[in-house]
Amino acid sequence: MKKLLINLTVLFTGCGLLMACSSNPDQFEGQPASATGPIKVGVLKGPSAIGLVHFMYQVSSQSASSADYQVEVFANIDELLPKIIQGQIEIAAVPANVAAVLDTRQPDAIQALAVTGLGMFYVMENGDSITSVQDLRGRTILAAVKGASHEYALRYLLSAHGLDPEKDVTFEWKSEHPEVVASLTTTPNVIALLPQPFATIAQAANEDLRLALDLNQEWNALSESGQSAGALVTTVLVARSELIQSRRADVLEFMEQYRASVNFVNDHVPEAAVLVEQFDLFPAAVAQKAIPLINITFVEGPEMQAMLAGYLAILFDVNPQAVGGELPGEEFYFKR
Repeated sequence: MKKLLINLTVLFTGCGLLMACSSNPDQFEGQPASATGPIKVGVLKGPSAIGLVHFMYQVSSQSASSADYQVEVFANIDELLPKIIQGQIEIAAVPANVAAVLDTRQPDAIQALAVTGLGMFYVMENGDSITSVQDLRGRTILAAVKGASHEYALRYLLSAHGLDPEKDVTFEWKSEHPEVVASLTTTPNVIALLPQPFATIAQAANEDLRLALDLNQEWNALSESGQSAGALVTTVLVARSELIQSRRADVLEFMEQYRASVNFVNDHVPEAAVLVEQFDLFPAAVAQKAIPLINITFVEGPEMQAMLAGYLAILFDVNPQAVGGELPGEEFYFKR
């Protein structure tokens, strides 16, 4: 019988999807991967879980695949990361820079299987004063989780457009995205950096708010002009190397299930939104508006490596510690 164990923590926390790894993964002392039994999957409460909802539904209805699964949904990366380190989670969708940090601390312990999410952050305002990155000059930007990779991505975009992130803009940091939403919806003339679906939640609270800049579009524009490499990668599917070695066929099968779930979510938004609410992730109305803006994807192989390696290299240039002090080697990238 197929199994689905969902452990949902309902609190929204500031760690969010793109938080830099604050735990210290000095050792992978987990249990060795079992040759049989359920594969233990972990995702964060956000776009990575949204992309997997159809798979979660299939498993719960006993129609997924030949392997059993246990899926846990975590409120933040600080809850998920120890589980990966200890082997209690064998496959997980994590922030791209967290995957790099894990690889740096324990080389060969994990491998990146696929890119599962691209840029989902938006600069928002109540007004129409921001139409380009240059318009951020002299402004104060509200954002959550200082030191996360979205900070470094925005700093890179500012620099690429001729702005000094230290002098030309001011960051006002909050601990959690909901704090930013509260300030954005109640304070006039404020600018904020928010990910989806929090941006959609903010617009629901104040219909005058607009998405002024899409960081993913801004990043792609730089790539198309030859000014940057890679893509604005947010989440990456990783697996413990021992699981890949002992159950490679099951890992490949899970990758196909993940891809199919992402395709379903992107192609059947209303139905996927119902599942998002069914699994207590976000209200269906929020999910239906946010899913087209989240950039859920599934990219593996050489294209995944090019996208992820290029992005990590840019983060390294902005702040080496964002990726653990050094870039992952060739063995970090899974190949079929």
